[in-house]
Amino acid sequence: MKQQPGEKDSFKKPDVHNFEEETAAEISPDIGWGDVRDIGFSVSDFAGYAALLIGVLSFFFMPGLMGLMAVVLSAAALGQGKYLIGGWAMAVALHSLGWWFLIVPYM
Repeated sequence: MKQQPGEKDSFKKPDVHNFEEETAAEISPDIGWGDVRDIGFSVSDFAGYAALLIGVLSFFFMPGLMGLMAVVLSAAALGQGKYLIGGWAMAVALHSLGWWFLIVPYM
C-alpha cells in the first residue's frame, strides 16, 4: 500500500525541527544547568561563621561558655563538610578555652 502525497504516516516520528510557534529561543542565552553554581548560604556555612564569631568573642567575654558553644558549632560545621571555616573556628575556640583554663585557677 502506497502513501498518497499529503497523507500522514502514523508510524513516522514527527519532525522535531519544524516549529510552528514563535518563541524567544533565538535571542535567549544557551545556559545549561551544569554552568550554574550554587552561591547560596547553607546551614553549615552559618554554623561555621557563627562558631568563628563566638570563638573570637570568647577571648573577651565569658570564655568558658562561649568557647564551648563555639566548639559545638564548629563540630557541626565540620560534620557538614565545611573543613576550612570549621577548622579555624575549632582552633580559635580551643585556644580560648585553653587560655581560660590556665588563667582561671590563678584568679
